[in-house]
Amino acid sequence: MLKLALSWSSRPIVLRETTGKSFLPSFRHSPAASSDLLSRIAARVHRQPEVILAVFMALHLLVWTLVPALVHTGMPMDVVEGYVVGREWVIGTFKHPAMPSWLLEMSRLLFSATGWPAYLLSSICVIATYHTIYLLGRDMTDAPRGVAGALLLSGVLYFSWVSPEFNHNVLQMPFWAGIILALWRARQTGSNGWWAMAGALAAGGIYAKFSTAVLLVVVAAYVLFDRKCRRAFAVGGPWIGLGVFFVLVTPLVNWLVDTNFLLFEYAEARAVGGRAGNVVLFVWKQIASSAGLIALLLLAAARWPASFTDKSGADKSGVDDPVADKSGAGNSGGPAARMTTDAGRDASTDPADAARFIAVFYMGPIALIVFCAAASGVGLKGAWGTSMLSLAGVAMILLADRLRIPLALQRISAGAFLLLAVIPLAYAASVTLSDRFSKSPPRVAWPQGEITARLQKIWWERTGQPLRIVAGDLWIGGMVAANAKDRPSLLIDGDLARSPWLDRAMLERYGALIVAWRRMPMPSLQEFPHVRVLAEEGTEIFRINFGRQGRDLPVYYAIVPPGTKLKFGELQKRRR
Repeated sequence: MLKLALSWSSRPIVLRETTGKSFLPSFRHSPAASSDLLSRIAARVHRQPEVILAVFMALHLLVWTLVPALVHTGMPMDVVEGYVVGREWVIGTFKHPAMPSWLLEMSRLLFSATGWPAYLLSSICVIATYHTIYLLGRDMTDAPRGVAGALLLSGVLYFSWVSPEFNHNVLQMPFWAGIILALWRARQTGSNGWWAMAGALAAGGIYAKFSTAVLLVVVAAYVLFDRKCRRAFAVGGPWIGLGVFFVLVTPLVNWLVDTNFLLFEYAEARAVGGRAGNVVLFVWKQIASSAGLIALLLLAAARWPASFTDKSGADKSGVDDPVADKSGAGNSGGPAARMTTDAGRDASTDPADAARFIAVFYMGPIALIVFCAAASGVGLKGAWGTSMLSLAGVAMILLADRLRIPLALQRISAGAFLLLAVIPLAYAASVTLSDRFSKSPPRVAWPQGEITARLQKIWWERTGQPLRIVAGDLWIGGMVAANAKDRPSLLIDGDLARSPWLDRAMLERYGALIVAWRRMPMPSLQEFPHVRVLAEEGTEIFRINFGRQGRDLPVYYAIVPPGTKLKFGELQKRRR
């Protein structure tokens, strides 16, 4: 399926005859046949770059699904939360819209499993972003440059190391990239269909995470100030996109009103500690997260070894760059002079115009949130830049107009496949050897299955009833609720306002298993009858494989039997 999609979206690439020289350094002991083989490989890479991208994406899907599934003994916290919320089928929670939770629940229903389907979902989101960025780069330049821009993203931390934790940031990535691609095609073709697609993707991005609004502010400003986009108002394109957007987000807006905009309290709590240093730290984290991309770009632009280039830096790989040759600029050739739209109609592509478009949507959202944070004093979390870096690869390709793409693509491809081998191995080592790098075990090393099984057994033995409600925080409480065979609902932090799928009558009818990993539960949990110090109710000790001798993990619990009558005032919804 993936291969067909790539094949459908590709365009023929004009390629001159090769000179027969190898694109890799020749060794004295290498026979002439080896040089000819390498030359053919170089020509194949440039002639069918989509194949390289397809193979890379397939391997990424396989590797980043298997590695966390094999080394984790527990799920990441955001995945635990997603499974717990997903079974309730709510539009949103006190933190975010619930689209990631819907997808997790659908994957659980499809595969009858939790854990590895979440890693599969993350990988799908990442490779969907790769493919979207390829399409954008191909539309603006050509297929080889589009592939190079996509593969450069393999050097961005958000596309590898942190991706197993399927959450709103990961799901937002393909929507973010898709909005920009749809806007570019709508602008270039004038197609009302692409304007409608832009509106639909914008709505999807909002359902994935509300911070998509940052991009939409930049989109709105661009549409109003760009000459081509303003002309489209006359034929209805932007109005159609706006109409599609508002129709799709209406249920979410209604939910916000019904909940008195509860999630904005969470957003306010997260955006604390805003200082100038915090803004600088955010920018630094984005640069640090792009270290691998910078390394790939330097590798692609390097003029060594001598067998690759002549004294002027010209490519001696034996593969011509049709784009550079068409432009008549040699090494400094810019993007292609023409592009082919999906509708099959030729449209002129101005290299400077494409570069300005990418610059606006690459730097615009980052500049906007940095300015707002500095002006208002709110804090910024490094992970908020996840989707904003999706344009980094194609931006670098457009700006590096002296990059000789045949050689650059070969080097970027080699570097991307190397990173795909090295980073997962390093990730696995960081989990299995975590005691050498950290003072406390990572949450994915907790024995979640054993914790859940033992506590559920205790509930069954004490009550003789199915476990319907677990009360606790999103980590330990969510862990038990997500993995328990009875599929109980979670009373988040013991707060009915944060758990609208439960009410007081359900608590009195089904009771609850209260769990915590600290002796004193949070005040909202203490509202249950006779619950003050959970350690006095019950304690279970679990062993975490951390260090040579392991580490004990106490989990505290209390049982509120089914049929317990709660006193007046207990567990009432708080007015916010």
